[in-house]
Amino acid sequence: MPARTALDDLTQVIAALRRGDITPVIAAELLLAGIAEALCLAESGTVNGKVA
Repeated sequence: MPARTALDDLTQVIAALRRGDITPVIAAELLLAGIAEALCLAESGTVNGKVA
């Protein structure tokens, strides 16, 4: 049996997202014009989830 690759892992994660088995946590969504705010928020360590 061949070794599992990062692509195999990514394929499984994407499939789980599509099935709704996992849900990403998004702490904030900001416009591109708010990139400075997004960086400060992401670096602050005060958010749970991703800053998108």
